[in-house]
Amino acid sequence: MSKDKLATARRVLAQVQDGTIPDSKCANCGNPHAERRSFYAVCERAQRSYESEKGGFWIGIFGWFPLVLHDGSGDKLVEIREGEDIVVPVPLAICDACDRELYGGDTARLLSITSQLFLLGGFGLLAAWVVSQIMGGPIRFLWIAIIFGIAVLINFPADFLQSRWRKQLIGYLNKVPAYAELMEAYPEAELFATKPTELLSSAESGQGDS
Repeated sequence: MSKDKLATARRVLAQVQDGTIPDSKCANCGNPHAERRSFYAVCERAQRSYESEKGGFWIGIFGWFPLVLHDGSGDKLVEIREGEDIVVPVPLAICDACDRELYGGDTARLLSITSQLFLLGGFGLLAAWVVSQIMGGPIRFLWIAIIFGIAVLINFPADFLQSRWRKQLIGYLNKVPAYAELMEAYPEAELFATKPTELLSSAESGQGDS
């Protein structure tokens, strides 16, 4: 692990902890009416592997013959860890409009809602079809397939727009000099909107100097 990269991660962490960053204005457009929103950068992950640690042995006697048997109940998996997880909080102040853009904007939101409405309609029609099968009604299963198909087709562009979240967030982060430096040091960093609590931040713990 590069000491320079780790030093960058620690410096950003210190600035976040002492309140130097983020600014109170929207990081993207400078709107003063912005809300602090939490994000986390997993800059590096430790390499984990597991090996089986064998249990002990015990000696017994069968008749006149001594026996040496392996006690399998003591077997367990041992985690072998190389390196450290480096997790750095990268909060941003973002206004409501830029927050919507971050998740695909109004277009993605409208498409997602429309897809969900068609999906709900499909389930409702499916229930009506079951009743019609019993009562001999005119509802055809083809109608249900069409409704579900429309829901899936509408959801594709919504998913595509929302999948650009990481790229859009990096654009916001790069407008903050300290975060831009962090992203340059760790271009493959994973970004999350919730804290990845299963990871230990070496930048915070002071480990990982190698």
